[in-house]
Amino acid sequence: MCTPCTFRNEQVTPINWCIVCKDGLCKHCSNYHKSSKSLKWHDLVPFKDRQSLPEFAQSIQDTCFEHKRQFEFFCSVHQDFHCIKCNTLDHMTCNSVLPLEDVVRNAKSSVAFCHIEDGLNVLLSKFETILNKSEESITNNEAHINHIRKYVNQIKNRINKTLEEAIGEFLSKLDKSKSDSKTKAQETIRGLKEKLNIILGFKASVALLKENGTDLQIYLCLKHLESNLTKEDNNLSADIHNGHYDCEELMFRPTEAMNTLKLVGSIGEIEVQQKPLKVTSGGKGQSVKVVQSPKESMSYKADQVLEVIVKA
Repeated sequence: MCTPCTFRNEQVTPINWCIVCKDGLCKHCSNYHKSSKSLKWHDLVPFKDRQSLPEFAQSIQDTCFEHKRQFEFFCSVHQDFHCIKCNTLDHMTCNSVLPLEDVVRNAKSSVAFCHIEDGLNVLLSKFETILNKSEESITNNEAHINHIRKYVNQIKNRINKTLEEAIGEFLSKLDKSKSDSKTKAQETIRGLKEKLNIILGFKASVALLKENGTDLQIYLCLKHLESNLTKEDNNLSADIHNGHYDCEELMFRPTEAMNTLKLVGSIGEIEVQQKPLKVTSGGKGQSVKVVQSPKESMSYKADQVLEVIVKA
């Protein structure tokens, strides 16, 4: 709204902006501003142009703070803008005072302003490049996940195949061990029964001698009987000592690979790798370049487990 009109409780749309007063002015107040002896030197700009400036530009002090006058000169010694009063009071001895219009002329096409524009373009290109790479990483990760799933399934199939082959071979050995152990046990039992029959026959002879023999006959046979008894007992003790009658018991002892498989608990780990994105750029006219870090390979604990299982 027009600032002077608001003091009169009137709401009037401004058409101009006073750079010195920092006020919006309607048509009537603009005419008064131009005709007033104390205000006519103030520069007015269309209010729409004022509104189109960025906020930081609108807040920049473009008038002399002390005298409230427009800047008219620039002092290279003090590196400041000042009004005509400041020039008379403070810069008479300065030998590098230039008119303001000479300093700011063609500012839009100056090297400094062009450098800012180029820098902004390069900065925007960097952001766009990083944004594109970030979006690409989502697609790339999907591909990586599919690759990992495929790789893990391959590991599972290899482990299953290896286990099936190992289990089949083990069960064949188990059946053979069962058959061999049974055959050996049957042969042992057969031999024991033969020796048992001999002892039973010996016992029957002793019983018959006791029942029908005379004391003299028994006395004369004692040495023979004792010798045969000692012989059979010694033979049996020797066979027991040599393990001829040890019983076989089939047991299962897991291999080191099976124990390792129990201890693993996980087939692998998911690693999140930070791959630095290096964005290089030059000056005006040079494009932004993206330098990607070398792709790192991933390893899984499952490979180690599979290797142990296969070797076992």
